[in-house]
Amino acid sequence: MSRGSGQDDLVSLNERNFILSAVAENKRIDGRGPYDFRSLKITFGNEPGRVNVRLGQTKYELFYQLCHFTHFCVFSFYLIN
Repeated sequence: MSRGSGQDDLVSLNERNFILSAVAENKRIDGRGPYDFRSLKITFGNEPGRVNVRLGQTKYELFYQLCHFTHFCVFSFYLIN
């Protein structure tokens, strides 16, 4: 990645400076510390292949289907917050 025109950069110079200063000050944009994590809760639904995941205040409802003959997995994720 070059530091030239900015066209190929993943983040702008201002974003890069913000990230580096936040890391140096042990700050995260959501107020958590650098080693803090959100609580995780996983429950299994009543239907086969249904899983409910709660990560902090965000809820996810997950469905999966597995075909044993082709070894092909299909995962569908739905945000239900």
